[in-house]
Amino acid sequence: MRLKLPIVWAHRTMQTNKYPSKYQIRRAQRCDIQSIIAFAESLHNQHSWSGIFNKSWKAQYLEETVICQDRICLVCELESLIVGYALACLECEEAIELNRCRLTELWIDEEHRRLGLAGQMLTIILQWADSKHTFEVEVNVGVDNPFKPERLFKSQGFVARSAKYVKVL
Repeated sequence: MRLKLPIVWAHRTMQTNKYPSKYQIRRAQRCDIQSIIAFAESLHNQHSWSGIFNKSWKAQYLEETVICQDRICLVCELESLIVGYALACLECEEAIELNRCRLTELWIDEEHRRLGLAGQMLTIILQWADSKHTFEVEVNVGVDNPFKPERLFKSQGFVARSAKYVKVL
């Protein structure tokens, strides 16, 4: 099944997502869960994000994700070492009886960025979402995100559609 995307987007994707062949992007398996958790926890600690990293919740979520048809987890490996991962899930929009795909996480280790890996993972997520007959793919990007992923999402055809306001108590 082909993605129904603007020609400009498809052309740009073909040019920019030539990541080095030493990297492998594949669907995660049960045996990857502990490595993904360790990678996610190191990101959490490295960036001093508030809150406690909940290993047991993450393990349970990943365990469900690798067996669930309505979720996908991708890993990006370099010589059997996970250097990135992505998570997405389907959500039913009951009012219109269609599925939406929500990209919940997309991470590439800082040493492996600027190689087109995140773009390739995002392309795979978009293809998966299209195969599940979703009407849109949604991602929330924090305004204080130091990695500035807006360019990646805009290059893949995403548009800003709403603003979310939060009050931390």
